[in-house]
Amino acid sequence: MDLRGRTALVTGAGKRLGRAIALALAGEKARVAVHCHRSRPEADETARFIAASGGKATVIEGDLADPSTPAALVRQATKVLGEISILVNCAAIYEETPWPVSDDDWARHLEINLTAPMRLIREATPSLRAQGGVVVNVIDAVWDRPTWSKHSAYCVSKAALAALTQNLARALAPEVRVNGVAPGATLAPEDFTKEQALEAIQSVPLGRWGRPQDVAQAVILVATNDFMTGQILTIDGGRSAV
Repeated sequence: MDLRGRTALVTGAGKRLGRAIALALAGEKARVAVHCHRSRPEADETARFIAASGGKATVIEGDLADPSTPAALVRQATKVLGEISILVNCAAIYEETPWPVSDDDWARHLEINLTAPMRLIREATPSLRAQGGVVVNVIDAVWDRPTWSKHSAYCVSKAALAALTQNLARALAPEVRVNGVAPGATLAPEDFTKEQALEAIQSVPLGRWGRPQDVAQAVILVATNDFMTGQILTIDGGRSAV
């Protein structure tokens, strides 16, 4: 797929990993709908970066925990930038949920990390089919080993998103491709100390944290490879190989 002139909707694109993906898509000359919830200043900055490089972007705001938000986001992006060809589900929450996990914590993780992407794909399906489009779900390298006991709700939500990715790859073929990108240790959490950040990469063969650009490059790869669907590309510095 040539991304030039295509419309991409990226959730959680105000900062961190989502911003890197939005900028990478803009670098391929796609028009980008920059979604945010509580990060409007950062999302506006992402859009300004895109505009400064000669690209076109618009900011769309909405709470993905609200069932009505996905349809509204698709309508807004389409109205300003045109029919959606690329949908990147990047927005997610990552909170400690040690067992026994509460109903509220469980429901919140599944709502934002799994159900919202499903709703967005559902709302965008007519456009994606008409455009011969692609969905890229940002999962997590733990999707096939969801064993982080202090983050059970998060792990289950990401494993389920991987299952949805592979299921919809078949359901939406041949018009729409659906793939996943599964980052490992990419960007330390904002509340990590220097010691925690160093400890977290002890088992990473490449010996460093991943950069947002590493994952963004993988998104471009799966978005542009017309013979790739149903795949989950792990970008974790080799951690899953040991």
